[in-house]
Amino acid sequence: MDLETNGHAQLIGDTRLTRIERRLTEITHTSEQRVAVLRDALADFTAAELAERDQEIARLKEQVTELQQKLEAKTAIDHEVAEIAQRLDARQIARDESKRGPKGRQGERGARGERGAPGARGPAGKPANPMPAIHSWAIDVNKFQVTPFLTNGTSLPPIDLLPLFKAYFTQTHDV
Repeated sequence: MDLETNGHAQLIGDTRLTRIERRLTEITHTSEQRVAVLRDALADFTAAELAERDQEIARLKEQVTELQQKLEAKTAIDHEVAEIAQRLDARQIARDESKRGPKGRQGERGARGERGAPGARGPAGKPANPMPAIHSWAIDVNKFQVTPFLTNGTSLPPIDLLPLFKAYFTQTHDV
């Protein structure tokens, strides 16, 4: 009896497996169809977008060419206008010179005129800042130098006293 039950169970298992295999085949086939449909849709969409882009590029190239031609024409016109203006200026200068005639000799210098009356005195300006004065000295005994310091806080260059002391020494000790 066990054999019959096992044989029946195996037969039921085989049919289930067959159904599952069939369903998997259907799902696989359906998935492949979906992938193909999606691939075709993406290809169509990409082709349409690329075609629009290519048309826009072509329009832009035409516009750039047209603008370049207009710029070249404007540059040529500007150049011609500049040449005409230059010729007109030269003609005007020549016309003015012909009206005046040739330049003559310079005349004699006239007498000096009288001096005019002095004008009124102007307003007073700001008072000048007082000049800084020396308020202290820094003495460097080793170098025989003194440095003056001013009232505004700055210092002047140091004064070298060594030549003075040498001259004094030679004058006082030669006698």
